[in-house]
Amino acid sequence: AWSGGKDSTTVVGLVIDMLKELSPEQRKRKVHVVMSDTTIENPILETYMHEQIKKLKKYVVNSDLPCEVHLVKRELNNSYFYLTLGKGYFLPQRNGTGRWCTERLKTAPQKKIMKKINPSYQLIGVRMSESSKRKNSIKNNIDKSSNNRKVTKSAKYIYDLLLP
Repeated sequence: AWSGGKDSTTVVGLVIDMLKELSPEQRKRKVHVVMSDTTIENPILETYMHEQIKKLKKYVVNSDLPCEVHLVKRELNNSYFYLTLGKGYFLPQRNGTGRWCTERLKTAPQKKIMKKINPSYQLIGVRMSESSKRKNSIKNNIDKSSNNRKVTKSAKYIYDLLLP
């Protein structure tokens, strides 16, 4: 999952660098980079996101890397405005309550495409200096999801996954 933020972009960059280090004969596994378009982002961020997707697609083609880049969107019945204005869902709060939008707008579309990619591994970039609140949030979300197994591995382990 690639959000376009610094953590996930670093992970994508590291994976691309590892793919480039492999000889073409060793590049047998396809890497899928998945980004969610919530359709409610600031227009400047949305333009940036779409530009980054185009650049990455062009780069992997020009570099002959086994990488496919996906931009996924939520289903219409999970639209932010449909749910808040039409269905009466409460707005997300600063204190973390009402985080339904993350699952509906970002995570669910990613999970849907990842079910089609079998097997799939999700790499998540997390800084060691995250706040304790953010660390707990990440731990809780990973532990709750049946699709995610908590795996703490080194870059060497990830590199080995990419080998046949």
